[in-house]
Amino acid sequence: MGNCPKGQEKQAGLCYTPCEEGYTGVGPLCWRNCPSDFTDTGTGCTKPTYTRGAGTIPTGCPEGQENDAGLCYPKCREGYKGVGPVCWGVCPPGFTDIGAFCQKPAAYGRGAGFVSEQLCLNSNDHGAKTNGCEKYGLLWYPKCDPNYHAVGCCICSPNCPAGWTDTGTGCTKPSYGRGVGTVPSQCPEGQENQAGLCYEKCKENYTGAGPVCWGDCPPGMTDIGAFCQKDTINRGAGTIPPISIPWWLWAIPLIIVLLLIGGFIVRVIFSNRKPPPAVVNISQAPELRPLL
Repeated sequence: MGNCPKGQEKQAGLCYTPCEEGYTGVGPLCWRNCPSDFTDTGTGCTKPTYTRGAGTIPTGCPEGQENDAGLCYPKCREGYKGVGPVCWGVCPPGFTDIGAFCQKPAAYGRGAGFVSEQLCLNSNDHGAKTNGCEKYGLLWYPKCDPNYHAVGCCICSPNCPAGWTDTGTGCTKPSYGRGVGTVPSQCPEGQENQAGLCYEKCKENYTGAGPVCWGDCPPGMTDIGAFCQKDTINRGAGTIPPISIPWWLWAIPLIIVLLLIGGFIVRVIFSNRKPPPAVVNISQAPELRPLL
């Protein structure tokens, strides 16, 4: 067998067009090469893998929501705090939170009263000169401090926030519903949610499947789970290489022809020559003796 023509390669005794870069030829097919960290199985590539740990339950909520007791709810508006599906008003500073109520700070007394406004102002009792005085019944009393109001003649009680219900010693919190909670689905930064659990994100060119990160199939290959099926290019049927004959074999026919021609020439030459005269034995021809 001879060599293949220029621009072709020899494989299993046949000549083929070389495969393009990134492919390896096997007979008439060019198979895509596996990446360096993959294992070549012939028709495919085994994906590389690494583990990323056990998944954890998500605790993060979508934007605009908050986690309360393991469920996500819309955040309450300003001045309210969520407890499960209900948003409750926040107690003012100095008040004690007792669930659905805010217990007031201690009330204070404003004295026994004065018979005239002037006497009340002159006394400066309980800030009368600053706050002024007001009449209740027949007597005058110092006005309550800001954020306080009179209860009866003589007691100043803290005010409840506007819109709240005053119970005397406390304030009933306003409330509104914020819907049914949903299961958290957001994972911490750098993690991803898969099948309801949070895992560390896989490094570049890897895709997570539960606790395992699998190498991505290169473009052109088919993903079949733990393997990547190679794509192929048909480069055509191989051709038989031209027969290479040594130079001296080419000379044999010429030599034979020359020998044939030479033999023919010799035969021609010898066929045209006259035969030499015959030698007569006188003893065998007595009739010639008288001539001697």
